[in-house]
Amino acid sequence: MTEVLTNAVSDVMTLVTTMLGFVTQNELLAVIFVGGTLVPLGIGIYRKFKH
Repeated sequence: MTEVLTNAVSDVMTLVTTMLGFVTQNELLAVIFVGGTLVPLGIGIYRKFKH
């Protein structure tokens, strides 16, 4: 059972690494990634500290 979980986590990490590599090599996808994830996160943190 532990080996199955280890392999699954390894496969997920490989997939995430591949996808991040693909996004960072493509300028348009990088802009969409930053605009869609990091900007709203920054806005949420700013609002939390403001109140």
